[in-house]
Amino acid sequence: MAGARTAARSEAAGPPAVEVLRGYLAAQSTAFLAQLPRLRQGHPEAAHRIRVASRRARSMLRTFRPLLDEEWADELAERLARFTSAVGPERDVEVVRRRLLAGFDALGDQDSGVVRARNLVDRMLQREATAARESTLAVLAGPGFHALADQIALAPAALPGRPAGREPAGQALYPLVRESFEAMERRVRRLPRIDPLDLDGWGAEAGSGFQTESEGLDLDALPVEGPGTEATLIPGSRVGGSSVGARGGDGRGVDGRIADGRTGDRPTGRAGEDRGTGRGADKPAVVRPRAGSAAAKAKAAGTGPGRGAERGRGEPAGTAAPAAEGEQPSPASAEQAQDELWHRLRISAKRGRYAAEVCIPLAGPAAAGYADQLTRLTEALGQQQDAAMASAVLSRAAQTPRIVAPTAFALGRLLGAQRAQIARARWAFPGLWEQVAEPELRSWLG
Repeated sequence: MAGARTAARSEAAGPPAVEVLRGYLAAQSTAFLAQLPRLRQGHPEAAHRIRVASRRARSMLRTFRPLLDEEWADELAERLARFTSAVGPERDVEVVRRRLLAGFDALGDQDSGVVRARNLVDRMLQREATAARESTLAVLAGPGFHALADQIALAPAALPGRPAGREPAGQALYPLVRESFEAMERRVRRLPRIDPLDLDGWGAEAGSGFQTESEGLDLDALPVEGPGTEATLIPGSRVGGSSVGARGGDGRGVDGRIADGRTGDRPTGRAGEDRGTGRGADKPAVVRPRAGSAAAKAKAAGTGPGRGAERGRGEPAGTAAPAAEGEQPSPASAEQAQDELWHRLRISAKRGRYAAEVCIPLAGPAAAGYADQLTRLTEALGQQQDAAMASAVLSRAAQTPRIVAPTAFALGRLLGAQRAQIARARWAFPGLWEQVAEPELRSWLG
């Protein structure tokens, strides 16, 4: 009788854990390999789908690493991280470009500054899109990629488990899913206090932080032009004949983000591209940002070095250099530090979501419901990250040489709108987290 009860408990706990992990990895391997021809052909969604499959596989290898041969799991996870860092920027550029062009279109086409700002950003991102495509094709042609494709194809059958991986799946997997939730909780506790009356100085309107001409617009309160910089989403791309953003390590391009770069040898803007204010080609407008305005923050944000899109685990762009000892951090660097905290939470939430997905064959609707709640959370956090990426591009576009007041003003308006969206999303976050943190949602974990 006792043996029967033990057998029943083992059956209820499911098959060996490594077999469940093998099935999940097989699904991601199939999705990865199915997208390869489409990626080579340049299908718009192929880069996104192959990156999602890679991310799911990598997250599974890391979350359930204690059940696997750690050296084998780490090697495959690192190869996947390098691959997604190389091909991810193609998708990142397109997402940010669509977002910003739609934002400029919403500002209208009657303002010459808006038109010029839109053209400036569009040209900048078109160059980055071309560089991203070339980078993707180079990766796909390289020997390292072919070795990865072979490894991912054979990985489900080859998946080596440790003795713990041969335990019943429920007993082995569920504690690690709980750990993934606890990691999220720790990151939530690190978030800064959210004040409902504080939109972080950005306001709720696209043009907040600025006066209108009817209110007595002061040209001395408009954004300034900066040193010869333009935004770049792609590490190692070339703009204006010089290599920008080539930095390896921290410069590899997350699921989300942006690396900045300086042109180094000469300005990238064409002479007179943002002129037309009546000052003449040799006298571009030199104006100063009003303290605390979106334009001032755009200028300040452009001073920091950028980061790669993902580094295999995801890092937001435009992370500013730390303030020197004894200096107060700039508003921009404080914002970027907060963006980093929220982005790290997003990565942790995705890992929790994928861990729950692994358990759906065992726990059924209960695990699926938990994964669905985490999906809603990660999508909301993803909108924040997209706005942060767009903000970084606008900040660096504002540093283009010879930029004039109307163009900088339009960039600042759209930057203010992006930061306002981030502020509103962060104010709404506690409600989403309360649903995810509901203990009943995880009762299936025991």
